[in-house]
Amino acid sequence: MLKRMILGVPSLVVGATVGLATDVSAAPAPPLTSLNVVKVESQLGGVEFIGPNNLSTFKDHGGSYLYI
Repeated sequence: MLKRMILGVPSLVVGATVGLATDVSAAPAPPLTSLNVVKVESQLGGVEFIGPNNLSTFKDHGGSYLYI
């Protein structure tokens, strides 16, 4: 019974918190005016920081993952 009460409390809190957000209005975000890539990391290329005036990477990136 005690376990059931403890497990029931977080779901009650989540339900109460979600219930507070009933007066939310949605609107589209303004369009992006710029996008800056500051770091690229991959399995083969490792970590590479991108300078503000660079339009591409210097390393040959590839492998099983790519983080931008």
